[in-house]
Amino acid sequence: MLKLISSLVIFLAIANHHAFARKPNVIGYVGTWAHYRSDKGKFTVDDIDPNLFTHLIYSFVGINKDGTIKSLDSWLDIDLQNFRKFNNLKQKNPELKTLVAIGGWNQGSENFSAVASSAASRKEFAKKAKEFCNNHNFDGIDMDWEYPGQRGGKTEDKKNFVLMLEELNNELKQDDLLLTAAVAAGEASAAISYNITEMSKHVDYINLMEYDFHGSWEKTAEHHAALHSKSPHDKLNVESSVKYWLNAGAPAAKLNLGLGLYGRTFKLSNTNQKSLGASATGPGTKGKYTMEDGFLGYNEICEKLKNKEMTEMWDATAKVPYATGGNDWVGYDNADSITAKGQFIKDNKLAGGMFWSIETDDFRGTCGKKYPLVTALKNCLGGNSAGETTKPTTRKPDVTIAPSTAGTAKPTAVTVKTTGSPGSIDCVSDGLYRHNSDCSKFYQCSSGRKFELTCPPGLHFNAKISVCDFKEKIVC
Repeated sequence: MLKLISSLVIFLAIANHHAFARKPNVIGYVGTWAHYRSDKGKFTVDDIDPNLFTHLIYSFVGINKDGTIKSLDSWLDIDLQNFRKFNNLKQKNPELKTLVAIGGWNQGSENFSAVASSAASRKEFAKKAKEFCNNHNFDGIDMDWEYPGQRGGKTEDKKNFVLMLEELNNELKQDDLLLTAAVAAGEASAAISYNITEMSKHVDYINLMEYDFHGSWEKTAEHHAALHSKSPHDKLNVESSVKYWLNAGAPAAKLNLGLGLYGRTFKLSNTNQKSLGASATGPGTKGKYTMEDGFLGYNEICEKLKNKEMTEMWDATAKVPYATGGNDWVGYDNADSITAKGQFIKDNKLAGGMFWSIETDDFRGTCGKKYPLVTALKNCLGGNSAGETTKPTTRKPDVTIAPSTAGTAKPTAVTVKTTGSPGSIDCVSDGLYRHNSDCSKFYQCSSGRKFELTCPPGLHFNAKISVCDFKEKIVC
């Protein structure tokens, strides 16, 4: 009897140890287009500290209608061996898991919808995904379909997405590979796209994109990722959307709370009115690294604060900071708000946190220590388990800018600027379009916005394959 009790005590001790030994997730998406940013904004695999993360996600690769997976920048991914360098980070942190994100905002729904529509194409995609992981040494797939049933999708996407995840998970698990899904956090979008209870059965984790609840498409300066609501009827905040997912059947132990390492900007209508909800007229001044309307990376924000170009303020109800300078206004996260969200993760027994995206943290330590926001979450969550276990969310466009032939040197900076007028190109759909008069330039249309981009010196835009290519291959 004593021997039986002793064995039981040992068993319970081991079980208890395993139940709480897992570290809370600290997941970082990597926007590979930051390789082309200039000066201190340029970000490469060498800038990643793999010991800060439990998982890193390479963003993005694309999906074809036949279920095959495509590189969106073969020059960077393959010729410069970015896939290999990224996965070699596991040599520095053997506990690190690396995944590759399929999709993204620019991918839309059309190809996903086609692949998800039949059992045969779902099976083919699952096999190709597993093969892709094994060929490049990724530990799994992050499904980033934005979003089922929307943006070119069909009503049946909601059902087919579950079947797609089930098939994919079954295939990946044969080789002990992970499957995660990045999802719209807000109820209005999530209700269209997801059968939350059913999809939760087939993924290891769900990455809630808890940002972009507000932005410069609106006429008031609201924080895009407030932790709490300032109104009992407001659902566009982190707390409300997490409660929605939990109530809809998502296990807390599978939810990773999304954290934005950037801010959404506005131009104030009146510089004497600066608090949350102030009247605004459009996007604020673009950052010198990211060069995107309505957007500033935290690395750009902290420099403005350090140089006293902006002044930081804190909203005690929403538990988030914002800053103003002249008529520029930006809402973002700092170490204090990240810590508050980290405590929210622990209080709700969530799996951990996810960052979009690590190349806009202060990764160089220009304003202090490197990666201050990622570090704030890691310190808050500690080493023990955190748990048992409007406009749609948008992301930085994943632009394809790559010569189609290997082995040619390429400058490190790409000029990105917004055109002053539509010209001959109207953004009726997302995609890349040739400039009407300059062969070295092209347009990217994304979410109704148009970006004018310039190829690296010596290259022209090849409209047939949508890349910057060698001059001699293009009739200009």
